[in-house]
Amino acid sequence: YNFDGAMRYQHSGDQAVYAPNTEGGPKADAEKYKDVAWPTEAGEIARYAYTKHRDDDDFIQVNDFWNKALNDIDRDHMVNNIVGHASAPEVEDDMKVRVADYWRDVDPELGARVAKGLGNGG
Repeated sequence: YNFDGAMRYQHSGDQAVYAPNTEGGPKADAEKYKDVAWPTEAGEIARYAYTKHRDDDDFIQVNDFWNKALNDIDRDHMVNNIVGHASAPEVEDDMKVRVADYWRDVDPELGARVAKGLGNGG
């Protein structure tokens, strides 16, 4: 994941530098980057996988934002902003479907409105 990282001055092109991706970019190598632990007098210092809580997901905060913080006008602006960016000529049709699906995971109404704005139905 350090590909094109900090202090890197040679850009190698348009390859994605995050994972997972659809561009054939880097993949995690569990053998190369194993978890490391350090013994101390007070106990072990280590990096462990995060244990998710019941409410942990990628969408709960933006769902609260959409449903609790925005009024109808702000919701219209948010949909228009998403649709405007995802309607750029370089955005392919399969990506537009994925954009709508992503926002549907946030809130079904939001996803339906984005899909409709992108011409993917509702």
